[in-house]
Formats: sequence, C-alpha cells, structure tokens
Amino acid sequence: MRSVRRLSLYLVTVMALAVAVPAHALHTIKLKVPKFVVQPHTDREVCTFVPVPMSEPFDLGGSLIVNIGGRGTFTTHHFLMWVYEGTNLGAFPAPGTLVDSKACLDFGPGDTNQRTLIAGSQLPRLKTRLPLGLAQQIKPNVSGAKPVVGIILNSHWINGDDKPRKASVRVTLTAAPKHTVRQLLSPLFDVVANAFIRVAPMQEKTASSEWSPGGFNFGGGLGGGVFPTTDACVSSLTSHMHKRGVHFTNDMLNGGQVTGGHLLETFEYTDPPVVTCANGLTCAGSNLAMLVKVGQGLRYTCTHDNGVNGHAVRMGCEEQAGVPPGVDLASTFLGHHGTTGAAKRCTTAADCGPTDPAYPGRTFTGACVPANLVFGYTSEDDMCIMPGSWYPAINGSCDVSGQPIQN
Repeated sequence: MRSVRRLSLYLVTVMALAVAVPAHALHTIKLKVPKFVVQPHTDREVCTFVPVPMSEPFDLGGSLIVNIGGRGTFTTHHFLMWVYEGTNLGAFPAPGTLVDSKACLDFGPGDTNQRTLIAGSQLPRLKTRLPLGLAQQIKPNVSGAKPVVGIILNSHWINGDDKPRKASVRVTLTAAPKHTVRQLLSPLFDVVANAFIRVAPMQEKTASSEWSPGGFNFGGGLGGGVFPTTDACVSSLTSHMHKRGVHFTNDMLNGGQVTGGHLLETFEYTDPPVVTCANGLTCAGSNLAMLVKVGQGLRYTCTHDNGVNGHAVRMGCEEQAGVPPGVDLASTFLGHHGTTGAAKRCTTAADCGPTDPAYPGRTFTGACVPANLVFGYTSEDDMCIMPGSWYPAINGSCDVSGQPIQN
C-alpha cells in the first residue's frame, strides 16, 4: 500500500502533539507529534490540542511536513490541522494529551463551526509554497488569559503489518515573505457527498454534491472554514477517497448545468492530482485563481466499487438477519447512533459478538457478511471530499496584483 493521499496543495497540514515555539512575529513555527503505537491490522486516529503562544497574526505561506515511521503496509492515512476560533479553550484536554477520536468531531468543545482548516495531506514528505501574493492568516485567540493560537491536530495511520508500528511527524510552518501578501486564502473542504455514499455488496455506484458561492453551507460545522457568500476565486482543487474509490471528477456548473470538460479527473485515490491555474483551473490573464460566480458552482462526483472489479467486498457484522449491515450518513443523521453507520469490521464470525461498547445501541447476529460500503473513518469505509482553497473575488476579478499589501 502506498502511503500517499494528498488533500491540498495550497493548504498546509500539521498533525501532532506539539512543541510550540512562541510566535511573536516569527518566520517559522515548529511542531512535532511524538511517537504513538498502532497495533497490527488496525487503524488508529488520534487528536491533540496545542496552544501556541502568539501575539500577532501569522501569515502562513508554506510548510514542510515529514511523516516518520511509514514502511511496507504501515502508512499514513491523513493529517489534518484546524485553528480553533471559539471562546471555550478550556474545554480541550490538557495540552499534549493524545486522544483517540474520529476526525476530532468529539474532541474539545462542541462549537465545531468555530474551527478553520489550515491544511490536509497524506504524503510521507510534503513541502508546499503558496504563490507570491497569497497567504492563509492564523490569528491569535484572545479569549484566554494569554493570546494563543489554539491548534487541533489530527493524525490517522493504517497498520497492515503483523507487528505493532510507531508513527510520528515533524512540521515546519513558514510565514509568507514580508510585504508580499495581497489576498488571504480560505480552505475549501466540501464533505456533503459523504452523506450519500451507499454501495451494496457487489455493486458500483456514484455519490456527488455541489459547492456554490452564495449557496447553503451544509458542511459548515465540520471544520471547513468560511463559506463564500459572493463571487469566489478558487486557487486549488483536489480529491479525497478511500481504497474503494475508483473515479473522481470535478466540473464547473453554470445555472446548474455542467459546462466544459472536467476540471479534475482521477482514477487514483492514493495520490490524486492537485489542479491549479497552471494545470486544470480556467484562470484568465494574471489571475491566481479561477472565478466562480454566484449562480455558478463546482460539482464533484465519486464512484465507489464494493466488490465488482477486483476490489474486495466490504465485510461487516450482521445486525439484522438477511440484511447487509452499513447505513449511509444521511440515514444516520435521521436516527442512528453516532456520526457514521458503517458496519462493524470483521474477518470471521468470531469478530461479531452480540454487543460491542464501541457500537452503542447496536446488536449483532454473530455472522460476518458482505456489507454496504458507506461513509466511515477507517480505510475499510469510504469518503467523497473536495478539498481546495479560495479567496473572495474583487469587482468580479481574481487578479490580486492591484490590491494593497496586507503584511
């Protein structure tokens, strides 16, 4: 298994427990995740909270992320980092505490709409640099006794080996050069299509959604950050699926209709392309991004294979005799427990006792059977996400060259 799945070229990923250097107008911030153990043939996803002392905004212009420990079938699944912008810093666990979690949705205070995604990446080593003129600004949180940047760090690894393995990560965040920033980026992280993934055993099926400036922000509570209410400039796009994701497309919409060819198309879930103005986005002149007006939008579509063309069928513990387990996320929100209705993983009937505290309110018949493929956090389940970045259009243009310097 290759340890690569890229979530965004222009957004920087950090994951980790952190040793935070005070960032009083520093040029770099260094973070690290200490080693943690992933048991054989399991996934492990951890979250931690890091308050980084900071008295001035930090204009993020690039990063270097080095994930340490990957080998053979022990691979990184993803790294994500959010900045917490709410007022309840005290609701997080003590700094440096590693907590097993799923996407950090159950980690810290409940105001998940006050989290802004800084980045996402799944490469063993990723170095990024934003185009000159752009940066993503990190502001200090002043709700506590001292100004800090409250950072939520999320690391997920997959161990396909027969032995326990250890993972860690080192990250360096680099500020944009002084007197160069003319526009600030926001993350684009649309996850709505996840709700509609439901592929029966031995079938292949698509799920899709649309991201439209001025539209309704369905995924606002999931850490995607600010949603555009006016014309937007999209500066990068990529895809995120799991191992049964076999095809991803991204198309421009105009009045609800697809116009032109695919902005992005990939059959590769492990290392999808990142499209920018230079290699996929339709950008005019000296613009650093593609203009998407109110009334237009982006449609992304994922195709998932549950046992059809050489992909292993998803196996799960049966909950109702004769009915494949696994409930789509849309139905989960309508009454099932938790934030995923994914089937309990199994390889034999011995994995399927009548109850499991990790699956409260659910009971099992004792059979390990082919299951529905639905949204879930492990590598056995799947996702359909469109990550990227954007900034507000100014007078209908994405050209930032005439804008004032902001740093």
